[in-house]
Amino acid sequence: MSASFIMFILSFLACSLLLPLVVNMMERAGNTRLNYEGRRIPTSLGLVFILILVPVSLVAVETGIMPLEDAMPPLFFLCAVGLVGLLDDLLGQSEVKGFRGHIGALIFERRLSTGALKAIFTGFSSLLLAMIIEQTFAGVMLSALIIALATNLINLLDLRPGRAAKAYLAGVILLALAWGAGRPGGSLFYLSPLTGIVLAYIRTDLRAKGMMGDTGSNILGGALGYGLAAGTRGIARFGVLAVLLFIQAYAERWSISRAIENNRLLRFLDNLGR
Repeated sequence: MSASFIMFILSFLACSLLLPLVVNMMERAGNTRLNYEGRRIPTSLGLVFILILVPVSLVAVETGIMPLEDAMPPLFFLCAVGLVGLLDDLLGQSEVKGFRGHIGALIFERRLSTGALKAIFTGFSSLLLAMIIEQTFAGVMLSALIIALATNLINLLDLRPGRAAKAYLAGVILLALAWGAGRPGGSLFYLSPLTGIVLAYIRTDLRAKGMMGDTGSNILGGALGYGLAAGTRGIARFGVLAVLLFIQAYAERWSISRAIENNRLLRFLDNLGR
């Protein structure tokens, strides 16, 4: 039995046990938000991802599954973007929306929103992570853009129950197919325990019993972005970047939810499991 599969199972079981406790904690703390149906449900459940991913990573390092130098950079990155997402969940205000709105308010009104802080912090953290995994200036810039945009992508999709989790799982499948037998290193390792966590979590999301919030969507997007940056080379990297830029630009002007509703296949996949 491979180490990745063991970590997958342990993470799945840990999330199954811990998630109900965190849901109850968020409800008692009043950390709730109105969902698309107008129901108030607990949010920031992505905190569970951090609470499991950190000890799993430390166990992997201690048992020799992963070298410390491979484990720490992506772990710090995922925890950092998750925590800045938690800040946005707890303190974010809804009057400013979209990347242009948040950055525009900062530049023209000198008003720092949690959304702008999240965007700047994620961009800077993506750049630092890219500097660790790349050797050239062009490689650093490409990887930084891919990581930052993928981190935000799952956030853009997290507007309906289960959508963000499904997008992450689809991304993992595509990465697995692209990599074949797999690629050694931190990027592949993190997808294994995180996928176990998501599979244990997704039922709660699909039943609209809670939201992962920016806390969770940042972590899932960051993990996919790191996998894409570490696992793609050559023309494939430009293709990935082009797709991410297109989705970001589309979301700024139009509604992703409306586009999904207008497409029969996407609507079917989006409603699956609810």
